[in-house]
Amino acid sequence: MKVYGVGHLTALTFVLTLGNKQRFQRSRDVGCYLGLRPRRSQSGDSDPQLGITKAGNGYLRQLLVECANHVIGPHGKDSTLRRWGLSLGARGGSHARRRAVVAVARGKAAFPVRSPSR
Repeated sequence: MKVYGVGHLTALTFVLTLGNKQRFQRSRDVGCYLGLRPRRSQSGDSDPQLGITKAGNGYLRQLLVECANHVIGPHGKDSTLRRWGLSLGARGGSHARRRAVVAVARGKAAFPVRSPSR
């Protein structure tokens, strides 16, 4: 099965980095494993929006972000993931586009791990 926006190098790096997909109970755990989730720094009433944790394989994370940039970019093919990413980027804020790219990358990371029954 070919996932749009994911090339041979990204797919091979993904398979070699994760190994067996049965290690993860949920598909959402893959994004956390690769460091594609926001850091937390809660103190009292403040809950600032921080960058991603950057845990895991940095090279695979970089490839997934590049794939997400291609999907959201001007030459991306229409898909549900693209429309979702563009709606996240349109919400505004100073870093809305970057948050949308990371969210799409996290979605791409979870896609190959999902079982057919879901």
